[in-house]
Amino acid sequence: MRRFSKTSQRTKWLDLWPEWDIVLELDHRADDPEPAFSISYMQVQVDWDDGNEPVTYNRTSSVQKQTYAGTYPIGRHLVKLKVTNRYNNAGNLHFGNATSSSLNGVAQMPQIIRVKKLDGSGTVANRPKIQSLSLCFNRCLRLESVDCPIIVGNATDLGYFFRFCVNLKGKVEIPYFAATTTFSYAFYNCINLEEVQLGDAPSMTTFNYVFYNCSELKKAKLGAFSNPIPFGYAFWRMQRSY
Repeated sequence: MRRFSKTSQRTKWLDLWPEWDIVLELDHRADDPEPAFSISYMQVQVDWDDGNEPVTYNRTSSVQKQTYAGTYPIGRHLVKLKVTNRYNNAGNLHFGNATSSSLNGVAQMPQIIRVKKLDGSGTVANRPKIQSLSLCFNRCLRLESVDCPIIVGNATDLGYFFRFCVNLKGKVEIPYFAATTTFSYAFYNCINLEEVQLGDAPSMTTFNYVFYNCSELKKAKLGAFSNPIPFGYAFWRMQRSY
């Protein structure tokens, strides 16, 4: 039976309108690093499910890693994030390995085993958007499932989104790409992923290597593309070889 830590009943969130609402299930082990993530030009409130009130992280300039302060409790946790951009530049957020060229790097939050909610539908008009979720779960090797449709809001860059999530199984659904232009390498080497359903992508321009080496993929449903785009190696090496 799964056990989660008991979050304080006094949990308080700052008064803001979140652009992104995120819930992640973590399995923190004794030999894990403290969980971390990277942000730029945004404010993130995190309920770490550690019995304490949410922690607020502010970053008013370029990408910087944010790490849990202290010793994170061993066990399973439901971590909740509320993300907003209050600054002048388009923001970035990711939990995975920060280097797209790395084949061996460690994710910043390797404890992630499930994505329970990833909702960017709260984008506010006339506010700088959260532009990039590139590398969001890159090399999150323990990630097993995405239990919700992913609402990407006005994010433009989703490249390397689930790259090298080798234990990701089941289905991933993204109903609509309102402003996304880049989706390259999104499921690169997701060798156990079985189904992907992608909605219309009116602004998409880059789609190469998306399903490269997805050897267990049985079904991929794609929406409409308004632009003629290159599918360079998008479906390359999808058949398992023995």
